[in-house]
Amino acid sequence: MVAIVLGILKIIGILLLVVLGLLLFVILSVLFVPVRYRAEGSFYESLKAKASVSWFLHLISLKVSYDEKMQTDFRILWFHPGRETNEEDTDQAESGRTECETGGGKTDKAEPRMDEAEAVKENTAGAETGKQDLKDELAERVETAEVPGTSETPENPETETPDDADSKPKKSRFRLSAIPERICRWIAGMKARIHRISQRLKGIAGKFRHGKARWETIRAFIRDEENKKAFRLAKKQIFAVIRHVLPRKLEGKVHFGFDDPYTSGQVLTWISPFYGLYGRHVQVIPDFLEPCLEGELKLKGRIRLGTLLFLVFRMLQNKQIRLWIRKWRES
Repeated sequence: MVAIVLGILKIIGILLLVVLGLLLFVILSVLFVPVRYRAEGSFYESLKAKASVSWFLHLISLKVSYDEKMQTDFRILWFHPGRETNEEDTDQAESGRTECETGGGKTDKAEPRMDEAEAVKENTAGAETGKQDLKDELAERVETAEVPGTSETPENPETETPDDADSKPKKSRFRLSAIPERICRWIAGMKARIHRISQRLKGIAGKFRHGKARWETIRAFIRDEENKKAFRLAKKQIFAVIRHVLPRKLEGKVHFGFDDPYTSGQVLTWISPFYGLYGRHVQVIPDFLEPCLEGELKLKGRIRLGTLLFLVFRMLQNKQIRLWIRKWRES
């Protein structure tokens, strides 16, 4: 009995060790197996480009290519999720097109012609009825029209009766008694304007004092020795992250030119300060005679999650950086 229990416990322990080993293997793979990326493209007469991202000997990969049409391919092991559904959709679309091109399309074309003929008949009938109604209405107006000269309205519309003259508003005349009232209004308006100006000046002064106090706190924060050390550490780790993410290999060539040689020279002047970043890998060829834009580019790199987590962990070891993060969350 004891031997059976020990055997069962042994099997359970072996299974647990296998599961733990698999978990440890997955964790270490995620942390230390890099994600590799590659891209290349060219632009001469048309744009052509392709890029790929893969992990663990192409166990998981994504490929994207463009040559007058975008194509994607996502693969996990030997499975291609999403490809079957796309193929089914294309087959259904092609079958629908063939059905439209066959006999079903003829009936669809015949029906609109019948509808158009009926619509033309209805429009002509409506036009005839409209003309008849217009004739009847004109005849009624002629019968009921008044003879000129018998109307009660005056012949000269410009002449006005005394009642009409009284009904019009009279023009306001200048009165000496209104001068003090106007002066009081002008004084009140000036007081309101002066009050608004003073309020704006007070607001500007308050903003200036607030900005000055804020600048003093920022300057004191920057001059603190502990903060300086934290700044140096954060700067070092951030640049390390950028170097790790940037491509390891970079090759390319760019040939450009504009209608105006002065514009080409300006562009060359703008990119010259960054020559230390691209000069060893990318060849820039300016053209001062004719406008053009062509070139090619290839790059390759990798990103390791464990390295990124290690750099972030080194940054978070500093107390000042943790204090900054805590204050940022509270604010």
